[in-house]
Amino acid sequence: MKVLLAHNRYCWPGGEDEVFCREKELLRLAGHKILEYTRDNSQIADSTIVGKIKVGLQTVWAFDSAKQLRSLLRRERPDVAHFHNNS
Repeated sequence: MKVLLAHNRYCWPGGEDEVFCREKELLRLAGHKILEYTRDNSQIADSTIVGKIKVGLQTVWAFDSAKQLRSLLRRERPDVAHFHNNS
């Protein structure tokens, strides 16, 4: 089975990050093909003031993430997707 795992990493790794890594490894060991789509909260801290305003607007709808995911889904056609903490 082809599984897409989507996750947004936090600036400081926590429980959700650990669950994502363990789930990925368990699925891989079970013979599934794993596709990953990840973002990282450090992108927020590294942004300029204009970048932070853009991030604020993206809390309503992340156009770049939607575009990237749409492309990934069309190209890879996973059987199932698990979105961990994406909003």
